[in-house]
Amino acid sequence: VNVGNPVVTLISDTEIEVEAEVPSDRIAGLSPGTIVRFRLDDGTDHRATVRSIIPRENARTRTRPVRFTPKFGEKSSRFAINQSVTVLVPIGKIQQVVTVHKDAIVHRGPNRVVSIVRNGKAFPRQVTLGVAVGNRYIVEKGLKAGDQVVTHGNETLPPGAAVRILSGASPSAKAEQTKTN
Repeated sequence: VNVGNPVVTLISDTEIEVEAEVPSDRIAGLSPGTIVRFRLDDGTDHRATVRSIIPRENARTRTRPVRFTPKFGEKSSRFAINQSVTVLVPIGKIQQVVTVHKDAIVHRGPNRVVSIVRNGKAFPRQVTLGVAVGNRYIVEKGLKAGDQVVTHGNETLPPGAAVRILSGASPSAKAEQTKTN
């Protein structure tokens, strides 16, 4: 052993920290104290709290380091330094929104229209859409939670056409309240 060379490295198995390079355009959804989920290679999900957002951006990758304090239900010795994890970063604050299945949307020129069902008849209604969440779109204007919408055959449905709701209709046939971030 030469002078100045490390002889031993101490690692705390109780003070674990996760550091991730987060795209700069995703930082807005994070602040110290924000709780996020992360996934280990074995597929298990865990929670972590944002400890700090380092004000240093990598000019090549447009990312910033964010440090998280993980919360494990029990002490575990299966973690290692530089172990890979996937951090699920929210893109904004969690909020309740109305969403509609993508199959309910008809493109009519620059407008987006859905056919809502009232008293057994279908009526077109223009909607303003936000971003996609899975196979649904956030509806910013034009629908409220619980509105029944047509998801099949709606492209050629004339206003006021009689429609029949099949028993066991898909939940996609309703505008629903959805949590998103």
